[in-house]
Amino acid sequence: QIAFPSFPYLQDCPSVASDIVACQLLGVKVMLSLGGAGGAYGFASPAQATAFARTVWDMFGKGTGTTYPRPFGTAVIDGIDLDIKEGSATGYSAFATALRGLAGSSFLLSAAPRCSFPDPYLG
Repeated sequence: QIAFPSFPYLQDCPSVASDIVACQLLGVKVMLSLGGAGGAYGFASPAQATAFARTVWDMFGKGTGTTYPRPFGTAVIDGIDLDIKEGSATGYSAFATALRGLAGSSFLLSAAPRCSFPDPYLG
């Protein structure tokens, strides 16, 4: 059965939600990693990246938007990890800036840079 009919590829994950809370009660920070090897992903513009920051915040952080469902219910992640392996650098700075503006300085942001410096995708 599809948990969120308007979003058929999004799962309702109550067991992950309870694991997030259990880990946080033990002092473990829980981060959601975006990206990785394979697939096509990225932003067409900084404006699209800024809008996606709001979506991520509403779905997984303390956001109050109701456009998208929350797969982890009321559980709130502690941060986002960007694992950008391909695509262009467009928008990632805007995404991080917007997310920091929504979440504040205690929300963790990390990235998996490539060996080259500066990273061609993350700067």
